Amino acid sequence: MGLFDRLLKVFNIEPASASTPVQVQQEPPAFVPFPDAGPTATKVLAMPLAEQEGPNPTRALMTSSPNAIAWVPPGTSVWVPDATLPGGMLYYGRLPQGRPQGNRDGEVIDPALPIDWDVPDYGGRDVPEQPAYHSLTPQARAAYVLWLESGRRATTAHIGYVFLYFYGLERRALVDAARDPAAKADLPRVLVEVTRLIEVYGHHAGFRAQAEAFQQVLRVLGGGDVFAPPDPAVLSAEEVAHDLAVGIGGFVADERPVPAEWAWAWAMAHPAVSLKSAATRYPELFRALFHARYRAQHGPGMVVRPLKRRVKLSYVPANPAIKSAALSADLPDVISAAAPTKVLTALVDSCTEDLGPYSRLLARNADAAGTLTALLLLPAELFDHPSPVLADPSPELEELLDLIDEALPGRTWQCGVEVSDLVALWPARATGKFTKADAVGMAELLGRLGVGIEPDARLGGPVQSEGPAVLFRVTAEQPRELTPAYASATALLHLAAVVSTADDEVSDAEWGHLVAYLQSRLDLTPGERMRLTAHLDWLLVSPLKLTGLAKRISVLGDEQRAQIAEVASAIAAADGEISESEVAVLRKIYKLLGQDPDSVRTGIVAFREAETKPVSVLQGGTDGGGGGEVAAMLTFEEEQDNG
Repeated sequence: MGLFDRLLKVFNIEPASASTPVQVQQEPPAFVPFPDAGPTATKVLAMPLAEQEGPNPTRALMTSSPNAIAWVPPGTSVWVPDATLPGGMLYYGRLPQGRPQGNRDGEVIDPALPIDWDVPDYGGRDVPEQPAYHSLTPQARAAYVLWLESGRRATTAHIGYVFLYFYGLERRALVDAARDPAAKADLPRVLVEVTRLIEVYGHHAGFRAQAEAFQQVLRVLGGGDVFAPPDPAVLSAEEVAHDLAVGIGGFVADERPVPAEWAWAWAMAHPAVSLKSAATRYPELFRALFHARYRAQHGPGMVVRPLKRRVKLSYVPANPAIKSAALSADLPDVISAAAPTKVLTALVDSCTEDLGPYSRLLARNADAAGTLTALLLLPAELFDHPSPVLADPSPELEELLDLIDEALPGRTWQCGVEVSDLVALWPARATGKFTKADAVGMAELLGRLGVGIEPDARLGGPVQSEGPAVLFRVTAEQPRELTPAYASATALLHLAAVVSTADDEVSDAEWGHLVAYLQSRLDLTPGERMRLTAHLDWLLVSPLKLTGLAKRISVLGDEQRAQIAEVASAIAAADGEISESEVAVLRKIYKLLGQDPDSVRTGIVAFREAETKPVSVLQGGTDGGGGGEVAAMLTFEEEQDNG
């Protein structure tokens, strides 16, 4: 039966009538798809590797059978009777005549061997456990050639055909590459092709195990090129150990830092590392925390010193003609080295330890999952992007994030809110009260989300369940406790705000002096200055009283108190008018500061008579007064009252 008749039979086409001339194209032969080759099968279907040659790869058509067996490069096509095999990546040529081949050259496609196109053995009925092309039946050769021609991707193909093709890849990597630089240069291509075969035929356990072991060999032979780190949750311990040895060895040999993903795989597979229940209960949180802390401690990764011990690997080829071999790569084996082991175990221990409170709470009360108080128990790093906490927020956290986005949209960096709106999101206590612990917790959680709040109970602010508050975007490191410098600044700011609002009207001049104070050279950190601005906004929209300042004023020395009293008088006189209500407030402030209330008017007159008056605010000092370092200098320029 000729090619034309074979095609008619395969496609179930009736022969044309004698009166209708039939044009038969002899070259190239028609395409016969392998069952389940997929909708993308075409007449000459190049393998994915051939596409790496460029948009128009050269495909030299080998039309004559060579006298010697040869490797067909990627992107090159060859012929067998009535078929074209595109893509290369196989062995082709005439086998020696007159002698049995046995297992030798079983992967070689001999174009002189007969092929029966009438009944291809798609199911591999007559395919032995260790197939060889020269010993296949003509029907099996037909099925194998059709599989090659159809792109080597048909999922229904008998696994024996896949192994037969795989034998050639092993030969190229294990035999030719040992003596031929061109073959060694093909190793990355072979690795890509083996990976593709695993993706298509990985459902076959025997083939997957063999191909994944061969992957490890290719990585060793290829010099430890960087690839994806092994997943301890998917691969066997032996597979992970081999991939880690090659991958980590490659980083060490090149003096490159070990990235976080590789360090994670290394730690999870390390026999010296044991995981506590917090890590096993919440693996995503544990993994995210490990990555965050690893990057914080090591930046792009830790650099490991090489050892003399080399990476070794044994492999039993599937190709029966290739002997088993112990392979050694020019890569240092540092997997069990003491120094990196110590780093990894310490990091794992710190992560599991800090996840403990969250894990124990949910073990006692599963309903607490997702609540703001439960999330507050998580380490702060888990609120940085990217993080599973923010990627998939709980409903309670999402409500808080929505409130923040509504208050601080776009580039808005500071805005007033109602405290009651925040309190409503916090889990209610049995007493129904919003306690100081609640206020501290809310401020802490907001801080982890990149938002500050004033007043802040952590820094001496009052505990409020209602009333105004100010939220602001944090762009500088914030104080975590009340420092003497910040206590002095807020005390002075509070007193100044009380004076400014004493006449029920804050003038532009008074506001200008308050802002000038913030912009002066106080001994404050950038974060404290940012917070002080928000504190001022809160003061100016809140009912102001002098109560609650005694604690902050108690840390000030006598000279500081006198200077603060002087600044308060200057602010009152800044707009050129001082009301009786302002004088009354100043008298209270002077008394609170331990100054003579009767000296208020004297101080005001002295200020108004001076064209320029520098005022120094000192930090530190003792109740005994005096001393202290000058922390700020305010210069008030005021025109003299000519009236």
